[in-house]
Parts: sequence; structure tokens; C-alpha cells
Amino acid sequence: MSGAVADEKARKSKEDSLAACVETHRTLVACFKSCSFLSSFTGCCIQEHKTFWDCYTTQRGTNETKLNSWLKTNSKPSNMNTDGDDK
Repeated sequence: MSGAVADEKARKSKEDSLAACVETHRTLVACFKSCSFLSSFTGCCIQEHKTFWDCYTTQRGTNETKLNSWLKTNSKPSNMNTDGDDK
């Protein structure tokens, strides 16, 4: 089994990850519901947001979306020098 396949199997599904973080997610949603419109732009629920995403990322193994993953693998030009040498 290749490393990428093993990494993929080690990751939990989105649903399993949310289930493992259900309490921090509920706390975050409740906090968002209590925010005013103005405070949502000035930093409402910062600690709750961090706590939830720390849990989710730990459970999921990543917080990367399929789109972000695809962009990462498809955005590098084939002629790009990646060895740090700007020749």
C-alpha cells in the first residue's frame, strides 16, 4: 500500500470527525447564534472557533477540502524548479 493510500485510510471521514467534535461544534454554533451582525466582523467566537478547528483537524488528519487538495496538486507548473536553485 502506498503512503498516500495509507494516509487517506488513516483520515476519518468528515462525518466521523464532526461526530468526535460534536460538543465543540455545538458550542461554536451557539456562540455564532449569539453574535450580533457587527461583532461577526470584528472577531466573535474566536476561542470557540479555534477549539473546534483544533479538534476537527486532529480527528480528520486535515482540514483540507477536496477543492484545496485539487488546487495544490494541479497548480504547480511542470517547469517549476522546486529544488530552491533559481537557475
